[in-house]
Amino acid sequence: MYTADIGNLLADGFLIIGSPEVPSTVESNEITPATTTPCVVTAATISSTSASSFCDELKFYGTIGNAGTICDQTNIDEFGFLLATTESYLTASDDIDTLKADSNIQVVPVIRQTGYPSLTTGQKVTTKTGLTDPATYYARFYVRTNLSDLHAFADVISDVFTETTNCGEIVTTDTTLVTADDPTIFNGMAYDLDDDGQEDPAAEIALKVKFAGAGTTSGYLTQPTLDDIVDNGYDFCSTLQTVQTIYHNGQGNYPVVGDKIKYLLSNNYLGGSDSLPYNNSTNDFGAFAVANNDTLLNGQGSIFQYIVFEISTAEVVAVLDCPTSICDSTLYRVGGSIGSVLAVDGIGTIGVRANISGLDIYDSATGTTSKATFIGIMYSNNYTALNNVSNPNSAVDNYIQTGNTPTNVNFVIIEKDNYNENGSTTNFDSDGFLDAGQQTVRATVSSGKYYARMFVGWCGTTNASSQIKIPDSL
Repeated sequence: MYTADIGNLLADGFLIIGSPEVPSTVESNEITPATTTPCVVTAATISSTSASSFCDELKFYGTIGNAGTICDQTNIDEFGFLLATTESYLTASDDIDTLKADSNIQVVPVIRQTGYPSLTTGQKVTTKTGLTDPATYYARFYVRTNLSDLHAFADVISDVFTETTNCGEIVTTDTTLVTADDPTIFNGMAYDLDDDGQEDPAAEIALKVKFAGAGTTSGYLTQPTLDDIVDNGYDFCSTLQTVQTIYHNGQGNYPVVGDKIKYLLSNNYLGGSDSLPYNNSTNDFGAFAVANNDTLLNGQGSIFQYIVFEISTAEVVAVLDCPTSICDSTLYRVGGSIGSVLAVDGIGTIGVRANISGLDIYDSATGTTSKATFIGIMYSNNYTALNNVSNPNSAVDNYIQTGNTPTNVNFVIIEKDNYNENGSTTNFDSDGFLDAGQQTVRATVSSGKYYARMFVGWCGTTNASSQIKIPDSL
């Protein structure tokens, strides 16, 4: 009798070659628990801050270099300025909420409205008006990536920066120097802030706009939101409109908050009837829809934002960006692929479930991103009727355009506003784009066997249709 051990190289008829060794460590066969990567939220960057002074007002500027991110998507929920007459109020903390709670600090926030895209990067400005020279203010500029409790917070705040009013000198048209004690001399005059004895050049930047409410009958008692303007009958976003020319005194092609506007070149920027032809005795706020300069042709232009102004001061108090049109072919194109298709039975319903992919793919050649805005099913209780639809995509497009259906074939189309119709389980983002992933579309039917196929598309154009599946209604 032999035993199978190292000391006996011929054990139970098997020849053991060499000198076997027991390893010092043994790989574990225990399953490593699954981990979930948390959504990372990053802070924006502030690239610069600055200020400029005038006789009775101060302008504070902050520039957002890069937006923050939420789950790798760029986003800015809020930016703003914190103003105080004493520096120590602003240096007491770097926590934005703590500073906001201090009654000695004036907060000038801009907050993204629910359902609207992220706020933009670039230079931002606020103006402190009605000051008596000399007046000194201190400021800090801040940016908040996220305001929702669903994700972490990531804020950034600048160091303190300051400015003091400077009345300087005023020159008349005959270059006679006068002091700035009498405000009536501002009419038709300009500042000489650099003390060179010459009138500083005035900015006269033309702006193409469409009237969007102002004055006694169509103006606004309080500062309007974009929804207020639209509800007032001035829904011009992403449409081609006949526009007129007004002027602003800002530094860019389009005015920002704090810049001033005037109706005619012969007007000035003092406000009221000196600047604008609107009665502000009842409603002191008005609005213009602003055309994109790159779209101007034959007196018309495409509207991309609104400016809200205060008639009494001629000052721009808000810039309201139009929400991006989900059907803008310069930004988006049709997308969506259908995979892993299954029939879904139900009590009084039938459905098709599939995995949707092929979305949010950027094409550098066209500058567009693949998107889908609708998903649906076409179905019938007759296989031949459904199978005879030789071009399903064209049949869907024709149904969307005309309402016509092939014989004995019905359609269910799901978009953001009816995402759960008939018990469907679909997911759309806040802009109305279909999310990638598993989607289920259902139809309410009488009991029986049915034949159905899923389709997906963007803004009236179908991109893909699935094979026929056979769900039952119980």
